[in-house]
Amino acid sequence: MTRGHVFVVRGRLEEIGWDVAVVPTDASFTVERHWWALWGGGDPAGVRPPDWGRQGAAPAVGRDDVWFLDVVEGDVPDVGRSLGRLLRAIDSAKPEPRNRRVRPLIAMPVLGSAGGGFNHVRGQLLEEILDVTDHAVDHLGIDVAIVALNASAFAALQAMRRTRGFRGLDDERLAVARQLGGVARAGELALFLGAGVSMSAGLPSWGELIRRLAPDDTPLDDLGLLDQAELLRRRWESREGRLGEEVVDVMDAGEPPALAHALLAGLDTREIITTNFDDLFERAVRSVSGDDDAIAVLPWMRPRADRPWILKMHGDVRRPQSIVLSRRDFVRYDAMWRPVGSVVQTLMLSRHLLVVGASLTDDNLLRLAHEVIDFRRMNQLDTPIGTVLTLGIKAAQAELWEGELDHVSVSDVVVPPRGADGRDAASDQTVRDLAIFLDALGMYASSDVSYLLDARYAAMLGGEDAREAAALARELHRAADALDDGGADDPWGALARALRAFGADVAQ
Repeated sequence: MTRGHVFVVRGRLEEIGWDVAVVPTDASFTVERHWWALWGGGDPAGVRPPDWGRQGAAPAVGRDDVWFLDVVEGDVPDVGRSLGRLLRAIDSAKPEPRNRRVRPLIAMPVLGSAGGGFNHVRGQLLEEILDVTDHAVDHLGIDVAIVALNASAFAALQAMRRTRGFRGLDDERLAVARQLGGVARAGELALFLGAGVSMSAGLPSWGELIRRLAPDDTPLDDLGLLDQAELLRRRWESREGRLGEEVVDVMDAGEPPALAHALLAGLDTREIITTNFDDLFERAVRSVSGDDDAIAVLPWMRPRADRPWILKMHGDVRRPQSIVLSRRDFVRYDAMWRPVGSVVQTLMLSRHLLVVGASLTDDNLLRLAHEVIDFRRMNQLDTPIGTVLTLGIKAAQAELWEGELDHVSVSDVVVPPRGADGRDAASDQTVRDLAIFLDALGMYASSDVSYLLDARYAAMLGGEDAREAAALARELHRAADALDDGGADDPWGALARALRAFGADVAQ
């Protein structure tokens, strides 16, 4: 069996899909209120493990998907030893993986960095957590996700992993992840998200959606997917129903964003296009900031320069009347949604488009892409317009788009053609392989250095010269901040702000 993997994710533990969550506490069983949602919001006394004071790790009463860990006693190595024992105990309990996961996903915050008392030595703490989790996934049947809400902790974890070397990809795929990460850091990467991203949250593919919508007496075998949806639309309307409302009932299942959504949101790209109806990516973005307005949803909201936007090409579950699914919807698409196509083509011309989880069979998308490709050729532009991440080897598709869209298989699985029933052929393993590739991409895309001058991360700096330079930079920040007169054009204020971006202002 392949080794497990340690993912690093930006966001909130309570808003990401997992199989087991680790909740930090202490010997007195003090549990911060924001964790209560993990077991439904009740008082933690109701889930307190029996004889808690005698043990530092145990599952919640009546649940097998929430475990508690005492992270207060001892020193940083003690936290590591306790975490190792906890992960072995969880593995022995054999939790059941959900939503196409091939291994149970154990999710944890940055343990001990808040109320645990180790906030002042975050660098040492993060190194210990990475050491323990890397060892655990090597020897146990689990995957681990370290979920960091704090920006500097997330950036520090990514920097540590770049130094250690990424495990889980071969050299060729790792080189592609590094190259795409550089494009993202330069602000030149845009995302195109298809159904394959949301399948990892338990949502259906296009063909599976149509089968779920179809009454048992609906003959679909001799029709293509668009005509199947058209037949369903007519049947629902004849019964005074609306197909869009039925789609919402299937797609709005209450599942949290999957690991793939969180990893993509962590790339901090500003422009996203999707054919998905669900709002899981938007929720993943909001999870990071805690702001309901963290992302604008086009075409119903006006974009803002200081935050990302997502264009919903085929409609949105919050607006059932906007759903594009049937043959008639696609025939009328250009007339009804032409400005949307213009936005998509603008990104194809001005950004490197990363296509994730899309099969490149959407007639509207194909038309837009071919128009852009022809326009670029006419103007002697011969570089690819983007990169497609495929869930397995698709040799014919890669040959068809050679020179126009780079194709990168995230898995060694050979994906057969989609069956006549519309079932997606991608295996559960390829869904995990996609998440591992996105994890590597996120590691290389991270450009935040807010840990560098923050004394809590001094253990990361290595030699004495580096630590002395960081201390001098903090002194410079204090001096510049004292000279700042508050004016918008004050040069001392500009210097102080620049140093704050590196963490110089964090109180110790």
